[in-house]
Amino acid sequence: MEIKKGDIIYITKIKDKVFNGYHPNGVYEGTTFGGIVDEDLTIGEQLTFNGITAWTSKVDSYNPETLLIETKNSIYKVNDNNRNKESISK
Repeated sequence: MEIKKGDIIYITKIKDKVFNGYHPNGVYEGTTFGGIVDEDLTIGEQLTFNGITAWTSKVDSYNPETLLIETKNSIYKVNDNNRNKESISK
């Protein structure tokens, strides 16, 4: 599954790689967030949602088969119900 501008998706944090469970923005393991993707998912860039009201750190990798997004600080799982995702006009 590709992640493109205008897609409506949600991701859940499954691993904290940096903050040892004390994320400064309150994004802890198990936190789910998302919405309308602002730009295509691009390695080396942040994944942002809803006009940059929610975001990840810079993306290191994305596996469309396992639906795992690894960022500088965390690992996220794209929610399985996104396989039948919606998209708004681009």
